[in-house]
Amino acid sequence: MKRKRLQKMIALAVCTAVITTMGGFSAAAEEVYEVAADEETVTDVPAEPETEDIFQEVGEDEEQLLQQSQEGNEETDVLFGDGTVIEEFSSGEATTDIQYGSLSKVYLDPAGGSDTNSGEAGDQAVKTIDQALSLIEENGTIYLKSSLTLNDKEDHRWSKVTIRPADTLADDAFKPMIQILEDTGLALDEVYISNIKESGDSWLGQTLLKKTGKGVLTIGTGTTLVCDAKVKHAIYTNKEYTTATLKINGGSIQGADRTNYDGQTALVTVQYGTAEMSGGSITGNTADYGGGIYLNEARFFMSGGQISGNKARYGGGIFGENFSNVTLSGGRIADNQAGDGGGVYLWGSDLKMDRTEPDGQPCVIENNTAAADTLNHVYGQGGGVYLGYGRARLGKGTIQGNKAKPQIKYNEDGEVMSSTGGMGGGVHAFNGSIELTAARICNNQTYTGGGIFTQSTEVIDALKMTGGEITGNGAARMGAGICASLWYRNGYYDGSGQVIVHQNMDLEISGGKISGNMSGEGENVDENAITLDLVCDPEFDENVKFPTLHLSGSPEIKGYVMLMDYCDPVCSPKVVVDDAFTPVNPVEMKGGYCEPGVVAVKWKDGLTPDASLFTVDKGFGSELKLDGQTLTWVERVKVTFYWIEKQGDRYYQRNKNLYIVPGNKVNPSEIPAQTELPGYTFKGWVDVDDHDWTPDMEITGKIRLYENWALNAPSVTLTADRENSCFTLPVTLTARASHEISTAKLTYQWYKDGTLLDGLTEAECKVSEPGEYKVVVTVKSGTYTATKDAVLTISKKDHEYTWKFDDKAHWQICNLDGETTESKGHTFGEWKVVKEAAVSVTGEKERTCTVCGYKETEVLAALPAPTPTPTVTPPTPTPVPAQAPVHLSRLTSKKTSITIKWNRIKGASGYKIYGSKCGKDYKLLKTVKGSVTKWTHKDLKANTYYKYYVAAYKTVNGKQTILSKTPAMHIPTTGGKFSKVTAVNVKKESITLKKGRKTSVKASVVNSDGKVVKHVAVLRYMSSNKKVATVNSKGVITAQGKGKCTIYCYAQNGLRKSVKVTVK
Repeated sequence: MKRKRLQKMIALAVCTAVITTMGGFSAAAEEVYEVAADEETVTDVPAEPETEDIFQEVGEDEEQLLQQSQEGNEETDVLFGDGTVIEEFSSGEATTDIQYGSLSKVYLDPAGGSDTNSGEAGDQAVKTIDQALSLIEENGTIYLKSSLTLNDKEDHRWSKVTIRPADTLADDAFKPMIQILEDTGLALDEVYISNIKESGDSWLGQTLLKKTGKGVLTIGTGTTLVCDAKVKHAIYTNKEYTTATLKINGGSIQGADRTNYDGQTALVTVQYGTAEMSGGSITGNTADYGGGIYLNEARFFMSGGQISGNKARYGGGIFGENFSNVTLSGGRIADNQAGDGGGVYLWGSDLKMDRTEPDGQPCVIENNTAAADTLNHVYGQGGGVYLGYGRARLGKGTIQGNKAKPQIKYNEDGEVMSSTGGMGGGVHAFNGSIELTAARICNNQTYTGGGIFTQSTEVIDALKMTGGEITGNGAARMGAGICASLWYRNGYYDGSGQVIVHQNMDLEISGGKISGNMSGEGENVDENAITLDLVCDPEFDENVKFPTLHLSGSPEIKGYVMLMDYCDPVCSPKVVVDDAFTPVNPVEMKGGYCEPGVVAVKWKDGLTPDASLFTVDKGFGSELKLDGQTLTWVERVKVTFYWIEKQGDRYYQRNKNLYIVPGNKVNPSEIPAQTELPGYTFKGWVDVDDHDWTPDMEITGKIRLYENWALNAPSVTLTADRENSCFTLPVTLTARASHEISTAKLTYQWYKDGTLLDGLTEAECKVSEPGEYKVVVTVKSGTYTATKDAVLTISKKDHEYTWKFDDKAHWQICNLDGETTESKGHTFGEWKVVKEAAVSVTGEKERTCTVCGYKETEVLAALPAPTPTPTVTPPTPTPVPAQAPVHLSRLTSKKTSITIKWNRIKGASGYKIYGSKCGKDYKLLKTVKGSVTKWTHKDLKANTYYKYYVAAYKTVNGKQTILSKTPAMHIPTTGGKFSKVTAVNVKKESITLKKGRKTSVKASVVNSDGKVVKHVAVLRYMSSNKKVATVNSKGVITAQGKGKCTIYCYAQNGLRKSVKVTVK
């Protein structure tokens, strides 16, 4: 016995040392020792025990627990395979049927009542709960005048009853309202228990329900436990001689939303024993440690239900310490808040997350928040889970949508001055060990370490990932997927100047998926899978330890791995390939300083290095070079391309950096493509000194390259008003030049036979002598210029005359220069008859000028007729018959209706009206008889555009044939912002034309107030007879044949004006 006590004392000392590093026992843990001195006496407040008594009591209990676990219970569950056993307890559910009484309320006074009383009033209180239950009606209320203790070593079951304190129940912060002692069980089914007295005041006490020792307390379906801020717990379990078991199968346990954390306790506290949760909810509480559940050297199994809406300084949903074990196989831990550990906070305790039932839903830890508050000594660590000095094995389950918020200080301009905390959006581990096999850690957000943040001062196996996924997480600073930070909390050197021995921090990844995790803020966001970091005092050397990433297997790692290295001294984290490594995609690497020669990746001896498994972004300033079994950093030089890019109608100056290892060439596919610039031609790339550069040149140093654009030459044509001249008059030369850039400036310079003609700088030049003339046209756009010339030779020739004449005289004109000779009278020859006169028909004679050839004619009188001949009147042309009546319609509108009118078509059997909202397809709305020429469309939407047309049809032998259709008309209903045409005006209402002549209709419309919307042309035109006159879409009338017709000018709503046209 003494040897065992010594073993437990050593274990307790180790526990104390661990807790001391955290700042002492939690308030909830201290509460264990406050009540441990006298568990059996429930009516007296126990005196505060001395320190050595506490250790003695705890030591004895621990020895008993050790003995029980070593006695070899056959039916056990093993947690983590570490030998810790869970005894199978009774369910705590009695099988006796409940017989209800007739009273709506019963008073129960275990301290001073009597079962011979009626229980109907406070002074008639019964003594035992069994008597109270036999008197109360279903769903009645039992009022406790003193605390109730169950100690008969039986299993009890209460159902459909409410239990509340009577007004006389004395406040006592150290006493429970109901206590269940060793070997006694209690099952609650549809039971309501509250600390609200009959008067509505609150009873102050330790807990609603307290279970100590062996036996089971079961919270069943429909049960509700409600306590406000004056009660520390809803349920409190502790050990007496053996540990207690709590089962939450359903119901609701509700706490109080307190204004602060100080001194507040969890809704459910489990000391040393076991709690199982398969249903129900724990919600709405505020505590210092564990808003929902507090565990001290206890075991908690969750397979269903939810823990939500709780707040705590540490562990919004669950807080566990001192070698507690938490197993999550189902259920939901969500929407909780804490300073650290928004969902779960474990210190010196272990977490197992895995769904054991094949068809069950795994546990989800989601939408929890850890927010830093330095005044409360919390730092926003572990939005989903905080793990300190413990192990977490994450199998099937999900940790998603959690946040770990830093505390940020801003200056008066709103700029960030400093930030504290905000680490581990999904999981934060401090000297903890995480094994990830199947869990999903996704869509969590924080400042550092979006998915997992693991920080170590001494732990070697910080993370082992063989499966699962870390996806979609975000970190404003770094480590969006995983951030591993090795922390030298006491500095690198001790007081004597000796180096402190420090362990490596190892991360092993051989499977799973890390993808879509983004680091940064605003526009500076990129995909960051893993960051390896070191935090220590400034004094350290190149032998300092760093986190090490060990890779093997076939994981998927998307996003870069960041090695936060140092340059003074030169030292760095590294990646080690331990075994066969075939990743889904090459692993992208980055570093902070990437000093040349520093090892970034190392292959274990005996493995064949494959540099293609690791890559570096082309925009990064360093490259990896294979050197034996390692990849070392090699400096790249920056090659910057500057180019013009078009977006929409605007052009922008862009630049792109490439980083090239000296001696290598730029990959042509990485060179920016040129935007087409109207008026320019791309000539290639040049450096800052205008030296040509091509991609086949080796890069030897930093270089800036610019696009070399040349302005296109203008288009030039040179013409002369005459190329051959006798130069009696000057010859006019005209240069016509143009350029793709309309705003470019064009200038001219003229030359004759190669000699500059000073002062001749216009597009037109007059010359008075033959020669070769050249014009040089210069175009300028910005700082760019280009030239183009054109040449034309002007020759001198003798005059080339042509005769010109009128009826009085003749003269000559030079065909080359237009020179005119003196005018002279005609010299005629003899008259010649060219047409003999006849009866009633005149003849004709002529004579010709012998100089110019002009002919002069005279009429010869007709011969007289022998007898009078009557006058014959030529026939009058028959006018072109008019076409069928023009088919037009007109629209008028009100707020919810539109009326369509049309002209009648001869022979029509009826009319079909088609219409719809503008922008929609036409539908047949109505068919009317041939005598009808008006129809109203009702129940329309106000302030909405509609369109219509009418088709005339004729029925022959039962078959309908369309005779004509009106054009489409558009009009809005009234009551809104739209305008409509109220009148059509024409300048002339009648026009007379000769055949073949044209004229335009001068027409306009008058609109009502409002927004004008055009669905078709403002005015359209139609001719009643196209054989007389036609009209185009612009109102231009063309006379076709003699006759009369009408031109109709109509607006989009059918309002129209007529123009009468007569063609002669």
